[in-house]
Amino acid sequence: MKKLFFLVHAPTVLRSLLLHDDALIDVQNGQHQLLIDPNDPVQVAQTARRLLPQWNKPVALFLPPSAFVATSVHLPGVAQANLANALRLQLPQLLPGVTEKLLMSIPPTVRPDGMYTILWLSSGYADSLFSAFSQVGLSLNLLLPRPLAAIADKTSQVFDQDNELVSFISYQNQQLANWLTLTREEYDDPHFCEQFDQITQPFQNSPTLQIKDNTTKWLHAHEHLLPEIFRHGFTPPLAEQAQLAARRRQKWLGVKALGVVCGLIAIWATFWSWNYIDKVDKRLKRLQAETKDINQVRSQVIELEDKISPIINFPNQDILSLLNYLNEAIPKNSWLTRLKVDVGHVEIEGMTSDPSSILEKLSQNSAFSEVAFNRQFDSQGGTGKFGISFKLNGLEVKKYLEKYFPQNQKNK
Repeated sequence: MKKLFFLVHAPTVLRSLLLHDDALIDVQNGQHQLLIDPNDPVQVAQTARRLLPQWNKPVALFLPPSAFVATSVHLPGVAQANLANALRLQLPQLLPGVTEKLLMSIPPTVRPDGMYTILWLSSGYADSLFSAFSQVGLSLNLLLPRPLAAIADKTSQVFDQDNELVSFISYQNQQLANWLTLTREEYDDPHFCEQFDQITQPFQNSPTLQIKDNTTKWLHAHEHLLPEIFRHGFTPPLAEQAQLAARRRQKWLGVKALGVVCGLIAIWATFWSWNYIDKVDKRLKRLQAETKDINQVRSQVIELEDKISPIINFPNQDILSLLNYLNEAIPKNSWLTRLKVDVGHVEIEGMTSDPSSILEKLSQNSAFSEVAFNRQFDSQGGTGKFGISFKLNGLEVKKYLEKYFPQNQKNK
């Protein structure tokens, strides 16, 4: 299945807008206007034009966390230039089943431990916003996650809340270190809320913690806006195309002007031609040196793909389908506390008052085999802890091991 990816480059942005619930805020001065449907790009663009009636320069828009998907990846030893290729190869495992075009934000620096938090944004949604802004005469060059607008220092934490999500991010050394989100329904559930509080508890008394739980608190975001955060932004593909076309027009005009100047110089003084030839020769040598660097990078990419091919070709355990089925099989007033998937062997644990019904539903699925309890049901007051293990059918683990680890198979 073919997937397309776009890298992110932060252009120059001179004005920033921020979307929170049904309010669009001008970050520079705190002025805001309300929207009927904040999910409609056309309404957002029209409201932006009302906030900026005379503006004709680039604009950035801070979107709610619900517009983004975050994944954690471990890429130790991968150079900055190769991070994009490594992430592209791992996407089927990071976001299984995703087929739409995505934008991804590349970390600006390499972390020594190789741990990264990567944000993804729908390319189609980004382009729909760009097109809507273009219709009202605004150039939307950058999209960013809203919590970044509250970053007060190079090490900060932000608690962000709106009508849809409760979010927590931590920012360390100019990189996202944590990105946690819960729906409002999940946050109102004591079990999920307790887990969320356990994770964020070490930061609750931090002097750099910013709490943004209503629209009023976002009206002064300009007091904390740091230039470094724009490196985590997303440029809509249509915006990049427009910028590329503008650069080509400028280049073409420059070439025409250069031709006229060169002609005049050739008439006025022959010795200038020799100077021009010398410049061209130096440029050719520089391009030849750059070509050698490109070949070296290409070799590094091929070597990296060979190294991680055992990872990306690992037998597909279809985790998404498994999670969907478990969600259907677990009855109401029951939940999972642990899920382990190890080369086709699955173990689940949770709390329920009827473990037998869960075991029966799993046994009826032809995709599973050897379904059995792996721990005694511990019931107190009707609800207790259960544990079930089973195997996923259809995984060709043996062929995978023979292909990528033949020596280990011969030694067995």
